[in-house]
Amino acid sequence: SLRMNVLSLMLAADEFAAAEGFFFDYCMGRVGDADCALLIVERYRNDGDKDSLNIFIDRLKLRYDSDTAKLRGLKM
Repeated sequence: SLRMNVLSLMLAADEFAAAEGFFFDYCMGRVGDADCALLIVERYRNDGDKDSLNIFIDRLKLRYDSDTAKLRGLKM
């Protein structure tokens, strides 16, 4: 999706704050929000940024509660 492409570009440029802002403004609660959130979660996990990962996950309220629960299971 276009939103995933935008997030991927932001994350590739190490623009984490911009990526999170974009996610919360344009992705959360919409179709594909879990996939978009997973892009950010995976990047934080790969970077070993436990604090940012956990803070981001705590702020999630995805379109489906089951998706929110799955991502909360990825906390470090």
